[in-house]
Amino acid sequence: MTKRFKAAAATLMALCLLATAACSTDDDITVDISQYNDCIVSKITMGTLFRNVVSADTTYRVGVTGSLYPLSIDHRQGLICNTDSLPVGTDVTKVAFSELSTSGYVAIRSLSTGNDTAFVSTDSTDCSTERLITVTAYDEVSKRTYRLHINVHQEEGDSMTWQTRADGNADIAAFNGRVKAVGTQWGVALYGHKNGTAKVLTTTDGGKNWAEASLPEGFDTEGICRQKDTGTWWATAGESLMTSANGQDWTRVEGSAAPQKLLCANRHGLTAFKDGSPATTTDGGLTWTADPIADNTPLPTDELQAVAWTHPTDAKLVELMLTGRDADGQMAVWRRTVDLTGVNVMGWYKLPVEAAFALPTLSATALDVYDGHIIITGQTTDGAPAPIYMSQDQGRTWKLQGLKQPGTDQASGGPRAMAVDDGHHIWLIDPMAGTTISARHNRLGWADNR
Repeated sequence: MTKRFKAAAATLMALCLLATAACSTDDDITVDISQYNDCIVSKITMGTLFRNVVSADTTYRVGVTGSLYPLSIDHRQGLICNTDSLPVGTDVTKVAFSELSTSGYVAIRSLSTGNDTAFVSTDSTDCSTERLITVTAYDEVSKRTYRLHINVHQEEGDSMTWQTRADGNADIAAFNGRVKAVGTQWGVALYGHKNGTAKVLTTTDGGKNWAEASLPEGFDTEGICRQKDTGTWWATAGESLMTSANGQDWTRVEGSAAPQKLLCANRHGLTAFKDGSPATTTDGGLTWTADPIADNTPLPTDELQAVAWTHPTDAKLVELMLTGRDADGQMAVWRRTVDLTGVNVMGWYKLPVEAAFALPTLSATALDVYDGHIIITGQTTDGAPAPIYMSQDQGRTWKLQGLKQPGTDQASGGPRAMAVDDGHHIWLIDPMAGTTISARHNRLGWADNR
C-alpha cells in the first residue's frame, strides 16, 4: 500500500467516524484522532528487578521495585535515564518495563545485528549497556531516537573508607602544641606554631604536598573562621580583626576592634565572644551587637567550639551551635536560631540532654558539620584520642553510629585536629605523628547521573 493510499484511507476513515458521530443519538460518543506526526515516549517505568547482595560469605537475591527509581525523559537531548541509580548489584541484563506510553511505533536497536526490531516492553531487555530506542510516528515519516541508560551504583552509598593522606610528614610534625584544622574548597588548612611563629600549611592535592606560609604577629591560630558562602576567612591578631580570601594572606580590617574569641561565620554574619558574651557583626567587624540569651544559664568559657549552618528545610534560618565546659567541668551544648528576615529574634539557650547520650567530657575539641549533622572529637579525660561523636538531632544526643570510625593504631596520643572540606571529606590530623587521614560516605561523592 502506497503512502498516498494510506493517507487517503486514513482521511476516509476519519470522515466516516465524524459522520457516524454526527448521526449518533448518544451524546457520550467522542472521537480521539491521534496526531499522526507525534513520535515521543511520554512515560516508561521499570518493573521488578533483582539484586545480588553479598553478606559475609553468603550471596542472596532480593527484589528491587523498579518504580521507585523513576525514569526521566529528556526529549531535547533524546535521553531516558534514572537519576536515582539502582542499588549496587542490581541485575540490569534482564529488565522488563511495567509501563510504556508512546505516540508511535517503538523499535529497539539489536545488540547482535545492529538492526531495529519491535520493542516489547514486558520482555526482558539487556540494559547493561546503553540502548537505542526509536519511535516512529503513525505517518511513518517522523522519527525520534532516545538513548536508554539505566544507572546502577558501583559502590555502597553509606560505606566509607579512611585513606592515609600523609604519614610521618615532617612539615606537619614540626608544629608545636595544638593545631587547628579548617576545611577548604581544595582540601584542608592547618594552623599552629613552629618555634614560636604562627604558621599555616595548606594542601590542594589531597595531602601529597603542603605549602607553608607565615602569619601576622600575634595571630590566634585557634580562632579562625571560614565563611563558605562568601569565601571570606576571619581571624584575630593582637587587637586587630583580620580577613583573608584564601586563609594564607591576611589583612587588618581598618576601624574594627578584635573580640576575645571568634566563634563561627555564616550568612548571618560573624559571631564571637566580646566583652564576656556572644555578639554578632554584619558589617565586617565595624560594629557588634550583643546576642540575646534566652535564660540565665551562664555560657561556657572553656573549650569553646562553634559551628553555623543553614537550616535544612528553611533557607531563611541559620542555626548556631556552641559547645564548651560548664563551671562544673561538664560538657554542654548551646543553640541559637537566627531568622535572616529579622521577623523573629531568638536567643542562645542551653539544650536539655539525655544522660545516656550526653556529649562526653572532652578536651582539645574540634567541631564541624558533616552530611547535615554535627560531629565532634578531641581527647578523653585520660588523654586518649576520642572517637568521632555525631549528633543527628542538632546537639541533643551524641552517638558513635553513623560513621565508620578510623583505627587509632597510628595515633601518637596527642591532640588531633579535625575538619570537613567542601568535598564532604572528614580530615583527621595527628600533628605529633605527622599523619593525615580522610574519608567520606561514598554517596556524597556521587555526581548527578544526568
